[in-house]
Amino acid sequence: MSRLAEWFFTSIVTLQCDCFLPRLTKLDRNAILCYYKQRQLRIKLRGGSVMYSILIADDDYYQGMRYLNTDIWNRFGFEADAAVQTEKQAEEHLKKNGADLVLTELNRPQIDGIRLAETISHLYCDTLVVFFSRSTDFEAARKGMRLGVIDYITKPAGEKELSQMLLAAKKRLDIGKGGSLCEQAENVLKSLENGSGSRAYL
Repeated sequence: MSRLAEWFFTSIVTLQCDCFLPRLTKLDRNAILCYYKQRQLRIKLRGGSVMYSILIADDDYYQGMRYLNTDIWNRFGFEADAAVQTEKQAEEHLKKNGADLVLTELNRPQIDGIRLAETISHLYCDTLVVFFSRSTDFEAARKGMRLGVIDYITKPAGEKELSQMLLAAKKRLDIGKGGSLCEQAENVLKSLENGSGSRAYL
């Protein structure tokens, strides 16, 4: 998404109001529509079924691939789309493909989990974050809670821990994280796509 498109969604989510919607004409409409179409495409590619996507951010390539290829995700209605090794790669993946759930390392040379969680909370209102780390950091856990991080799992993770986390994540995604705000933004995008935007927004 362009910076203007990101600004639109950031304003809706962080300020918890729709006062910026009348400014919609100032945004890059193509970038906004691209965001909406990517979300719709993720569902269509899965045959219309609701399979939530996972992005794994782990600077250890082999660990990342190990978790990427585990079969536990599918059992709970998830698909692991990608494993990336840097924070920058994670941000690029989110901009291009989006993700429903991000599992991220915490304090690694190429990944700052707190900063990534903050970016996600500002720009991607429907993406959940789980800290998935080799170490236990209570201060990071406290900061993560403020940013909406839903769980903190210490690696190596057992099936029971992953199962409990996935059940909780799916429940929240089914309900709709940030529901009304995301729906409000997407309703505007649908209007744009259909060429029937109302005067209130255009």
